[in-house]
Amino acid sequence: MPGLSPQAVPGLSPQPASTGAGTGGSGSAYPGTAPPNPATNAPPPATSTPAAPSPAPTAPARPALLPGARIGLEVASLPGQRVRHANFQAHVAPVDAASSTGTKADAAFIVRSGLASGSCVSFESVNFPGHYLRHSEFRVFLHRADGSALFRADATFCPVTGLGGTHTSLQSYNYPSRYLRHDTHKQMRVSLIGDGASSSSATFVVRPAL
Repeated sequence: MPGLSPQAVPGLSPQPASTGAGTGGSGSAYPGTAPPNPATNAPPPATSTPAAPSPAPTAPARPALLPGARIGLEVASLPGQRVRHANFQAHVAPVDAASSTGTKADAAFIVRSGLASGSCVSFESVNFPGHYLRHSEFRVFLHRADGSALFRADATFCPVTGLGGTHTSLQSYNYPSRYLRHDTHKQMRVSLIGDGASSSSATFVVRPAL
């Protein structure tokens, strides 16, 4: 009735009065349409980006063949057996922490920048300074450096990924199709791989010198 305030009806929100033309006299602020539903027009809830997983732990790095490093060359397929010299010839033999001081020294080498190429390496004896592993007639010896170009080339080896897919193989600098390896008598040679010379005999794990 005139003069009475509008009554709120339960379940409905009161609508604001029309404020001018264009409302169609309906009393709604949204002529011809239903008012927006806040639930459907609200922005989607923010989602947090999950934190990146922590990287998996990695095994400690093995000694690199860097100049100055004191290393041993363990045959990957013969754990506990290393390249060593005896009577100035190179062969493979068991060498571990319990071995004699002399045996451990025979199996220890200092990595030097390659005598014939700085991108490769040479191996100087720890207990016979100035002596290097070198090949002669494809057998490997420990000989004193004589300064010749032939000696420098014979005593230079180029590290490559192990022929078995892991670890390290050592390619002859002046015979690049041949690799440092041991034969069936465990004598060290530089050989073509195949025809009885397996890739496992030419694959080494670089270890710290004992």
